[in-house]
Amino acid sequence: MKEVEDIKLEITNYLLANKVNILFGAGAPKCNLKNKSEEFPLMTDLVKAVKEDFDIQTCISEIESMETDQKDIVINQLKFHENDVEGLLSSLEGVSQFITNCDLISILEKLLMLIKYKIINRIHSSNKQIPLKNYEEFFNSLRDINQVKNFNNVVNVFTTNYDMLCEESMDNLGIHYYNGFVGNYKRTFNANYYKYKYVENMELNKSKYYQKKDHFNLFKIHGSFSWRNNADGELYEVQDYENNIEKCELIQPSSNKFIRVALLPYYSTLLREFSNNIKQEKSILLTIGYGYGDLHINSLIKEALMLDQFTLIAGVYSEENKEYVLKQLGGKRNNIIFIFGKDSTLQGITQNIKNKIDGDENGK
Repeated sequence: MKEVEDIKLEITNYLLANKVNILFGAGAPKCNLKNKSEEFPLMTDLVKAVKEDFDIQTCISEIESMETDQKDIVINQLKFHENDVEGLLSSLEGVSQFITNCDLISILEKLLMLIKYKIINRIHSSNKQIPLKNYEEFFNSLRDINQVKNFNNVVNVFTTNYDMLCEESMDNLGIHYYNGFVGNYKRTFNANYYKYKYVENMELNKSKYYQKKDHFNLFKIHGSFSWRNNADGELYEVQDYENNIEKCELIQPSSNKFIRVALLPYYSTLLREFSNNIKQEKSILLTIGYGYGDLHINSLIKEALMLDQFTLIAGVYSEENKEYVLKQLGGKRNNIIFIFGKDSTLQGITQNIKNKIDGDENGK
């Protein structure tokens, strides 16, 4: 059994020697604020937010008071999934296809809209001050470790989160990154640019190019607060994302997300980029705050695990979480490394990288 310090050193060495892919999940921004209502929410926090929302509860009361037997179908689903937002949205979207009472359909559509808006606004209202600092320190450490590599490597950052922490932190650090959109006045989605390299001409007369090591690619595989769709279904990005944020294009936490990911070209393109990058030779995937609850992402990780040159570094909170992850990925494999507790957080990994770099510098 490897000691904790040996594992931490091994992880940093993997980051130094391999092509780096990062996957952020909903737990990445968590930072244990005293006021829990200001935390970036996990699913349990979203349940609490939905239960405490006045408009949502008023809407549910309207359904309960209706004089139609079909309301019982909806009420049963509300009770069955009262502690599961994803299950609730999935079931309500499902039963809405079979309701024939026009008044009930209207209220049910309103309820679905209110729940989805609550999710968006609960995430957006989170206190970003400490998480933003954690993201900045993490990205800065990745940039530092990229500078001492003996090969050029674009850092690929994948996230299921809708928030703007990645963009804001990299902007603050002056890190050059590509997020899938091109243009200044009209920013439209074009995945081809992910394949481009960020270079500078070192000798203007001889066209000698040097690939910059501080370039990141950002893939928001479940959408973003800054994404919008026009009438023709074209995906574009807005700078003033807080204006009409309820109209943002994203994948809501319901079983319908698997269908949307498969049918909408930009989501399927981003997932294809995820799969292609983690399957490259000498690639690693470091997951931070990802709970392994998304089947479409897990299936791609399982495929990559079949390749000997791929390594998964999975951040989990406990041994119990580890067993859950192994179950989702089809059992134990030699190319899975686990990091636990504080060591699996943004702060813990950042400190681990700093210790490695500082130790190497002092040893010179």
